[in-house]
Amino acid sequence: SRTGQLGAQAEELFEKMMPEAVNANRVIKKNNENFDFLYGKLKIDVKYSSISRDRRTKRYEIHRISRTDLIVAFLERETGAELNNPLIAIIPASFILGKNLTLTVNSEFLQMFLVEKAEVPAIVKQYEAIL
Repeated sequence: SRTGQLGAQAEELFEKMMPEAVNANRVIKKNNENFDFLYGKLKIDVKYSSISRDRRTKRYEIHRISRTDLIVAFLERETGAELNNPLIAIIPASFILGKNLTLTVNSEFLQMFLVEKAEVPAIVKQYEAIL
């Protein structure tokens, strides 16, 4: 599916940003369902979401969250842009209740976790240091 392809591309983008992270899908088990990367003791799940629309609300939907420490979400910046200059959110799993997360595009919750691409390695390293 197109969503699956974009998810795999998001994982490739993360791997380029954090080459020292162990790709769990490649090293541990193909398509590990719980997390995609290991960095030290940190289990990282990389997600992609396009913008969904519900009536007038634009939102992102992140599904199948389980047994991970950190979500690195690559979010479509504008409808149809896919992974062209995506927004990136790094969300500790402890902030997520349940297996799915819905974020409205301009929500305060989302704004708290948005990071610049260049900041990703340092922020992941900070989370790993406190785990």
